[in-house]
Amino acid sequence: MTRTLVDENHNSSVSSISGTAPETGWLTWGPVPGLFAILAAAACQFGVVIATPTTAPTARADALPNGYNVTCTPNGNNAVCDISGCPRVKGDEAGDVVHTMFNDGDQQELSKACNNTATTTLSNVPSGGMTLSVQGCRKHFPGTDDCGAWSDYKYTPPAAPAAANNSAPAADQKPVLCTGGPDAGQTLPPGSSCPAAPVAAPAPPPTNAVTLNFQKDGFQINAIITNNSAVSGQCQYDAVNTNGIIPERTDSFPIGANATVTRTYPAPPPLAQFHATVTCTGDFNGTSDEFGNASADVIG
Repeated sequence: MTRTLVDENHNSSVSSISGTAPETGWLTWGPVPGLFAILAAAACQFGVVIATPTTAPTARADALPNGYNVTCTPNGNNAVCDISGCPRVKGDEAGDVVHTMFNDGDQQELSKACNNTATTTLSNVPSGGMTLSVQGCRKHFPGTDDCGAWSDYKYTPPAAPAAANNSAPAADQKPVLCTGGPDAGQTLPPGSSCPAAPVAAPAPPPTNAVTLNFQKDGFQINAIITNNSAVSGQCQYDAVNTNGIIPERTDSFPIGANATVTRTYPAPPPLAQFHATVTCTGDFNGTSDEFGNASADVIG
């Protein structure tokens, strides 16, 4: 039995086939007509062997111990791996196919002539990477293939870019907008505290909020007491006879806030004179305070 050998320069020769197939990656082919063997050799000589061309790799090529170069370029979650080189797989024989395995999985065969690049894809590469095993072989028709050694290429995908930090800044990292106090409407640096509005001192109770006027009406006089404050209370009226002829007159009556009260008394007789005083007290913020004191003279 004879075989046709084609070297990397596409020079062919005929030799006898003897011995057994290598342990690794050999394929056995059944007998075929001699004409088919001659045509197969001619196809290899004129570059008819199909290989998958690829674009120029963008990643670093690693030279494997068996003579092949492997370049894997990330493509999303996958990696596109180019296999190049033309090592001898046995004696002076250059490989015309390559066998590949991913993580010791199923074996695949790719056409790979010396001047071509074979391409395979690693799918769904985990973050820890994958191992691509490569073996070159020279196919013979009929007969057994001659295969070289397996070599491993370890591919580790690039680290994922750090995710953008779109979270809202912590409360102590935000500028502080004051809504009250002396800095209301102002924005202070992060971590600042808005000063509190000063506590207003309690308003003092009203004073001198009552007036006293008299109006004669025949044998009577009308005492008109006006409260100009927002405090209601009780008023005490005292009229003292200044010349000692008529005894003192007193009266007590309520008065509302911002109200006027008219009290009617007997008019003093001729030549008599009274000095009248009215004093009003009421509750202001929980305490009893005098909010008015007025006086006037009445002459008969």
